[in-house]
Amino acid sequence: MKAMADQKLLAVSSIVVNPDGKVLLRKRTKDPDQGKWELIAGYVNPGERLTEAVERRLRDKAGIGSTDSIEFTGKYYDDPDRHPDQPCIPLTFVVKTSEPGGGEENELQWFDPSEIDGLEIALDNKQVIRDAGAV
Repeated sequence: MKAMADQKLLAVSSIVVNPDGKVLLRKRTKDPDQGKWELIAGYVNPGERLTEAVERRLRDKAGIGSTDSIEFTGKYYDDPDRHPDQPCIPLTFVVKTSEPGGGEENELQWFDPSEIDGLEIALDNKQVIRDAGAV
């Protein structure tokens, strides 16, 4: 395990919403919860602003190059057991975009908020979506 000073802990988690009110989710590609739906998220790099990290993750994981707005929800998740073997404290943002999203190997899908409760959602992402009032 890396020394604590070398570990990234701060992350961003984005609830991406289109003009129809649908939420963008992607299939998680690694354990834990590989194959379940997840929000677009990732670690913040040293020297990077939070909104820059949100935009970078959207480009890298969802092929979204522009946003209409990025708003911090005021929520963060610091349960040490939320992400086994890799501590992470995500700050949650609601991102509005008109772009369809897409990407090379990323399995992305827009869901109506009424569909989210019936999905297999990775980690604590369903609670994150609920807390933001997106469901």
